[in-house]
Amino acid sequence: MGYEKRSLGSFEGRKIYEILLSLGYDMKSAQRICDKHRVIDAEDQNLHKNSVAHGEIFLIDYKCEPRGLKPIFECDAFAAFDKPSGILSHPSGRNSPYNMYDEIWSLYGQDACVAHRLDLETSGILIVAKDKDAARELKECFEQRRVMKSYLALVQGDLREGLRGDLQSAACNGEIENCYALGFDEICGSKFAGDAVSLPDNVSDLRDMRALKGAGDKFGFNILSNGASRGLWRSALSGGAQAKFKSGAPAGDVGSGFEFDDLSCGVSDKLKPAIAMSSTDNGHKPYALSAAKSLPATSKGCVNLKKFEPAKYAKFSEKLKFLKDFEGFVIDAPIAPSDEFADLKIRMKISRDGKEAITLIRPLRYFSDIDASLIECYPLTGRQHQIRLHLFAAGTPILGEPLYGLSREQAELILDKKMDETERIRTTGAPRLLLHANVICFELSGERYEIKSKFDAAREFYNLAKIGKI
Repeated sequence: MGYEKRSLGSFEGRKIYEILLSLGYDMKSAQRICDKHRVIDAEDQNLHKNSVAHGEIFLIDYKCEPRGLKPIFECDAFAAFDKPSGILSHPSGRNSPYNMYDEIWSLYGQDACVAHRLDLETSGILIVAKDKDAARELKECFEQRRVMKSYLALVQGDLREGLRGDLQSAACNGEIENCYALGFDEICGSKFAGDAVSLPDNVSDLRDMRALKGAGDKFGFNILSNGASRGLWRSALSGGAQAKFKSGAPAGDVGSGFEFDDLSCGVSDKLKPAIAMSSTDNGHKPYALSAAKSLPATSKGCVNLKKFEPAKYAKFSEKLKFLKDFEGFVIDAPIAPSDEFADLKIRMKISRDGKEAITLIRPLRYFSDIDASLIECYPLTGRQHQIRLHLFAAGTPILGEPLYGLSREQAELILDKKMDETERIRTTGAPRLLLHANVICFELSGERYEIKSKFDAAREFYNLAKIGKI
């Protein structure tokens, strides 16, 4: 398991590439071995292809220790495995633990390679190219967006009608990176500021649902993102309230013709009867506070689930042709590397300056006894941690999430495997990340493939989440 030091014999006065050729390696393979610093002398010094041997030399080679995991599908060009959670897709250094290459190279030799990767705790379909030609073709499929993958995830909350957050998380909706909420006493807080728009006398707290429902007034908040104002309004108005909103408002704060769908807001069931979004009420402007605080770039609840409109994503037609009559939601929020926890683990963030990242979401079932939703996720782009970060940022994190939404100390304990299962369940809701690569579809050499996992993720995820509710 992992790499081992294997003697190639003792040689005197011969160049390394000549020795490798005499042992049966071709020139290209010999070059690759030397370039990867896998030939060393007795003192563990790296030897280049033109180095001259003086004594015993060694090859750092991978020693496969397979456990009998077999592909669920294979053809001449590639194979598909159901990768278990907790198993690496590829080796991680010379002392790597068991990983998928223990199976892959023992079955197909060292020209075989994974065509893509899955995170350590993500289970599911992993495609393996059997040779270099297949690897090249499959790489082109992925790069040209001709592969559609479907994931199953179990997330917190009820997604049957889209995102349902409280008003606190709603204040974060629309945040990209440098986003400011104006009009609140505290950012994401519960009360309007005294010198901003006031609620009726009988409503002192936005969480006072019953008082709000009978208020007959209007309240709103304004979101400023990178200098461009955006407004969201709640209706059920009196004429006096309209006048109040107009008076003293900064000029041009909310432009008419604003596309409210671009900043749709999640509202809980209790709030929906009392406040409804109005996309036609332009021109009423809240008084803006003079000071505003920045919302963190990784805030839970900072992006939205919007209804998917295929016409807006025509450039992904090669992927979308594998979806028939899709009805669901889309999270469209760019992603960039984050400096947070950089020394601990690669971590991403929602960022206006990041790369395009788009995930389709289809709710499948709500489990009321564990307050969790089974959903299907289709990433139209392939950014690192895309599904995990998008769902966390939408306020519906995947149960078992080991990185996003946790403190550095918690994440470190999980990554170092120093957090016991009971504490892991208490902290994240499950003993593993409940994300599974369930289906993959693509065309290769004129053939169409649709490969489905044999793993019953829905049942397994429910059972794992149920443990935390007992």
